[in-house]
Amino acid sequence: MTILRLSFVIASVLLLPSCARESAPAPTAPAEAAPATARVEPAARYGLAQVSDDVTCVALSGDALKDGAPVVVVSGEDRGRQGQVERVLPSCEAFAAAGTPGPYYAIKFTSPLQPGVMLVSTGETQRNEVTECSSAEGVHYNVWSGEARKSGRLWHGYWYAGYDLEANCSDAEIGDVGT
Repeated sequence: MTILRLSFVIASVLLLPSCARESAPAPTAPAEAAPATARVEPAARYGLAQVSDDVTCVALSGDALKDGAPVVVVSGEDRGRQGQVERVLPSCEAFAAAGTPGPYYAIKFTSPLQPGVMLVSTGETQRNEVTECSSAEGVHYNVWSGEARKSGRLWHGYWYAGYDLEANCSDAEIGDVGT
């Protein structure tokens, strides 16, 4: 009986304190982060504009732009000129002949532009440098994240001219983006 009593005492000493211990507070779920109030601007999208007497046609890949969406010229003599999408075009003869994919848009600029091909954007581009150069039969348009030809290239477009040009592009300006 002494052994039985001793076993009971030992069990009581070992088990009772664990039963009497205060349990740790249940973990609480982390507080939900407050919603961000700063508006994040969409990244700029780039495309080529072909300006002629009858219509300014822009080829701009990606999601469809709505009528009235802003567009700005980011290359050439008309750099900084503002415009807006008038409508989606089912096709654009100048771009189809050059093999430039769409979708295509008719753009109305606030003032007349010089006829020709230029680079346009739908967003903020102040930190990006733009270059144009020619290869044997066309013009390459590039957008760089910083200093041209030394920083990452964000966008590349090509306009097939259909005639011989004097090539002046560096290797960095004619490959696909990321190469």
